[in-house]
Amino acid sequence: MSENEETSVVPSEDEERLAQQLAENNALARVFDDVRSQSREGLLVQPTRWPAIGLVPDHMDPEEFEMFVYDYWEEHQGQDGSGAGVSEEPAARPQAPMGGASRIKRVSATRSSVINSVGVPPFLRKTAAEDASSAGQAGVGEVSAEKGNRPQASQCKEGSVVDVVDDNNNPYASLRLPEGYKLVQLEGEWTLVPDEDAAPVQLEIDSGNIVALVGHYSYYLYDRTIMTDSFAHWSFLAAEGDDMLTFVDCVREESRTYPRPMPIESLENDPFHFSDERIFRIWDQVRASGEYPDIKQVIASNGDIFFYSTRYLTSEYAASLAEWAAVERLRNV
Repeated sequence: MSENEETSVVPSEDEERLAQQLAENNALARVFDDVRSQSREGLLVQPTRWPAIGLVPDHMDPEEFEMFVYDYWEEHQGQDGSGAGVSEEPAARPQAPMGGASRIKRVSATRSSVINSVGVPPFLRKTAAEDASSAGQAGVGEVSAEKGNRPQASQCKEGSVVDVVDDNNNPYASLRLPEGYKLVQLEGEWTLVPDEDAAPVQLEIDSGNIVALVGHYSYYLYDRTIMTDSFAHWSFLAAEGDDMLTFVDCVREESRTYPRPMPIESLENDPFHFSDERIFRIWDQVRASGEYPDIKQVIASNGDIFFYSTRYLTSEYAASLAEWAAVERLRNV
C-alpha cells in the first residue's frame, strides 16, 4: 500500500469553515421556506420545530441555531421594504435556551432527514396530450430499433408519463432536474432523490415578509403575505397559553376594530377552540382579578352572550349591537 493510500484526506480549516457556512446558509433558506409552507396551513412556526424536521446544521445545537435564525431575521427584517420587522414585544429578545419552565408544548426533538426520496413531482410530468404535440414537432415519438422501447404518444394512456428515452431507458432524460437531485429507478418506478455526488448547491435565502412575534418563552414566525397579521396574533396568544390575556385582548380588539361586542362563539373557533366552560372560567378570573375593569358582559334577549370593552363601546351601544347580531339581524335575512 502506497503512502498516498494510507493517508486519509482531511479537510483544511478553510474547507471546513466554507462547508459550515454553506450548511448555515441552506438551513436558513429552508427555515424561511418552511415558514411560508406552514403559513399556508394557518400555522405559526416555533424554533422547536427545526430539530424535529432536521433543519439544524450538524455543527450547531438546537438552541444555538434558534438564536442564529433570530439574529439573522433581526438583522435583515424589513430590508425588502415590506415592513416585515414586526414583534409583539419589540423590546423583548428571546433568551437561549428556550426550554425549562416553558408553558408551550414542545415538539419532539427526534431528528429526521429533511430531504426524503419522493415520487416524480407534478412539475416534471407530461401528459400524453402534451407529448403528442412535442412528438409531432420533433419526431421523438417514433420507435427506434437502435434505442428500443421508446414509446409513441399514441400508445400511451391519458395522463401517463412520456418523454425522450435515453440509453438507460430513462423517460425523463430531456428534463431539467432541480439542482442536487437525480432520477433513479426504485422498484420499477422513477424517483427523484438527492444526488450525493453532485456539487453542493447554495440556496437563496428569502426572509422577505417574514414576521417574528416574540413571546415570554419563544418566538414565532409567519409570512404576512400568506397569513393575516390578525390571525397570526390570535395564534400567538393561543400558543403563549395566557388565557386571561388572550380573552382580554380579543375582546378589546373586537370592540376597537369593528366596533362590536365579541360573541362567545369567537373563542370556540380556530385557533383557540375554547369550550364554554373554559370561557366562563376565564371570565370569572378576569372579574376577580380587578385588572381589567373595562371588560364587560352583555346578554341579548335570546340568551346569546357577548363581551365588550368600555374603552371603545358604551354599555348602551354594546347592548344594541348585541341585540342586532343575535336577534334583529336574523329577522332581516
